[in-house]
Amino acid sequence: MKFSKKWLLERANLSISSKKICSQMTQAGLESEILTDELNKFKKIIVGKIISYHLHPKSKTLKVIKVKIEKKRIIQIISNAKNCRVGIKVAVATKSSVILKDKKVFSKVILGELSEGILCSFQELGMIDNQINNVIELPSFALIGRTVKEYFYPNDTTIVVNLPSNRSDILGIIGIAREMSVLNGLSFAKFEKKKVIPKIKDVGKVKILTHKEFPKYVGRIIKNIDLQVDTPFWIKERLRFCQVSLEENVINNIINYVLIEFNQPLHVFNWNYNNSNLIFRYSKKNELVKLENGESFFLDEKIIVGTCKNSKIIFIPLGLNLKNGRISFSSKNILLCSVFLTPSYAKNFSNQKWVSFKMLETYKRGMDFSFQNYVLEYATELILNICGGLPGPILNKKTFSNYFKRKKILFNFKKIKKILGYEIDIFRIEKILVLLGFEIIKCKKNIWEITIPTWRNDISLEEDIISEVIRVVGCDKIKSIPIKSKVIIGKKNKITSSLKEIKSMFFYKGYNEVINYSFVNPSQQKIFFKDKELISLLNPISIEMSSMRSTLLVGLLNNISYNQSRQETSIRLFEIGLCFSLEEKKKYEVNQELFIAGVISGKLTEKHWNIKDRKFNFFDLKDDVETMLSLTRHHSNIFFSPKVFFGLHSHQSAEILLNNQSIGKIGTLDPILIKKFNLKESVFLFEISMEKLFPFNNFSVKDISIFPGSKKDISFLVSNKVLSIDIIKECESVSPGNIKKVSLIDMYTDKKFLKGTKGISISLFFQNQYKTLEESEILQLVEKCISQLRKKFNIILRNE
Repeated sequence: MKFSKKWLLERANLSISSKKICSQMTQAGLESEILTDELNKFKKIIVGKIISYHLHPKSKTLKVIKVKIEKKRIIQIISNAKNCRVGIKVAVATKSSVILKDKKVFSKVILGELSEGILCSFQELGMIDNQINNVIELPSFALIGRTVKEYFYPNDTTIVVNLPSNRSDILGIIGIAREMSVLNGLSFAKFEKKKVIPKIKDVGKVKILTHKEFPKYVGRIIKNIDLQVDTPFWIKERLRFCQVSLEENVINNIINYVLIEFNQPLHVFNWNYNNSNLIFRYSKKNELVKLENGESFFLDEKIIVGTCKNSKIIFIPLGLNLKNGRISFSSKNILLCSVFLTPSYAKNFSNQKWVSFKMLETYKRGMDFSFQNYVLEYATELILNICGGLPGPILNKKTFSNYFKRKKILFNFKKIKKILGYEIDIFRIEKILVLLGFEIIKCKKNIWEITIPTWRNDISLEEDIISEVIRVVGCDKIKSIPIKSKVIIGKKNKITSSLKEIKSMFFYKGYNEVINYSFVNPSQQKIFFKDKELISLLNPISIEMSSMRSTLLVGLLNNISYNQSRQETSIRLFEIGLCFSLEEKKKYEVNQELFIAGVISGKLTEKHWNIKDRKFNFFDLKDDVETMLSLTRHHSNIFFSPKVFFGLHSHQSAEILLNNQSIGKIGTLDPILIKKFNLKESVFLFEISMEKLFPFNNFSVKDISIFPGSKKDISFLVSNKVLSIDIIKECESVSPGNIKKVSLIDMYTDKKFLKGTKGISISLFFQNQYKTLEESEILQLVEKCISQLRKKFNIILRNE
């Protein structure tokens, strides 16, 4: 926010330097800085009056202007200023005048016409302003020939404050003035009730159909006003210091002035017979509206709009001025109103083009509902003093009174010591809270009931009140006391220690670790969780970061895309991080679980004269995953079972099982998604839950058998649908005490085989812990295995 220092001090009733203002506000959590205005750098700039002008004969943009600078002296100036008009008072630089950066002014001939000076804009005098190619318009009472410094605010400066996103009270001059008063130990003067005496009886009819999102309306009609008057110079100057663009219509300038001063949006539109019945309702889908500047937009549903007697939309409480309700210089009757919109409603429209962002900021943070009547009276008084007119009575309408109950918090001031580490005098705490506008009722010993002021929507907890106290006292006053605590050495965390080994393994294999945000693009994440509800953020950084991640794969795929676009041809990445999911049984509870995920894409090795180029494949990643799992000391209990997952290739994806429990997945990214993630190569990926992997990490030490072992191989045909892992498990279950290991040694197909079958060879390793197995015992076990496989899978031995 930008504002005039003099305007602030006038409201705060203080005498203080700009540097001290910035220092105090920054210390209180409102970072501030000064924008300098070079007002005192120019010399001999005087008041002149435009007598006449015409277009330059050799230019379509330049004007030849006659300017009176003394009683009997008229000079000619060539200028391209847009706002030149006969009769206005302007700032004139003549021969020997000095403007910005000590530039002297000389007479010169421009396209054959003599120019004896310059009509000055604020920029040419080094003064802060955002009006380009506009000359300074001085007040009509300015005396010709006098120096212009008499009519500006000398020694004023513009101060810039970076506002926290939760503070609505300091969006206006009044809020900052209240803040400065408190920081200097002064009470902020209460506003005397304003009441403009109605001169007409017209009230109009207002109907509100939007209820909870639009709980309050305050408005009045003003008739017979003169909108052809110029905006007073003092308002122009204050708006200039706030760097707010001046508008042609005086009413709009007054409304901008009030918005800056009180942080209260006001709406004004033409009042006539057609607009006499004002109805606030929700918009219908694709309703067309035209802005004052001629742009057209189709509205979505559920937007609050104001319509007139013939159902035309004449204004949108959050929006820019509309063509249907606009006021012009010929308008005589207006409706001036203040509408209260809930913050939850306003937050839905941050990205709409028809929105007025100055008003949106106020509505999003929450405006002070108790101040609406005062501000309407204040604005009415300004309009009557400047434009004249006959005011009507104020119409108040409340549709949802429960919204206006003031918040109350029980506050234990002893808690301040617990949080800050030192005590603050109870009388000082009470004084600070009273200065801030809080109302205190002492209930019990150390307990106060505190009523929150209507302008502080950000305070809802006891800790918020403590924050206010220390903010005013000064964070630099918190004593630096070393923390004393007993060091308790806990048990070794298995996951933490194993992660170090896993990371080292991945680094050794050429992987790079990445750390991504926990916020991801919901449309990308939905690819992997089509049947699962995702966690959305209320106030996201952007739409692309509006969902809490339920998988690490989205971030890793975007990392692959980023690196491929920078011509990386061999990419190996892994990430360890938390993923989030909603609790199925308990609503609104969120689970977080630690996962590890990895991706590979591109070429296996860099170009080499003696190595043939080869791209990564599924089995390269599977080998890396098996190496990782071997570090967990229960590799023998882990199996890969084919399964289709959302986002993975339907024929190249598998579920990772530990003791028959799913712990993760591995596979190839679905080729359809390569364009979706802007990829150039196939990507192979895996994701494993670390918390499901390590609860099983309990193993015991056993003696190694001293008796010799024996191997037997079996070759047979079996259906293509039977998984090798199921065959291995079945053989192991025949005699766990004697069959120590079953291995798949070959798997093949041949046209000679029965249709739908494949050939498999397995190796059985026999060993007993307490004796040497005889050949007859081993053959019996082999027969048992064959019998069990025939019964379960209908196998056919190769020699049959």
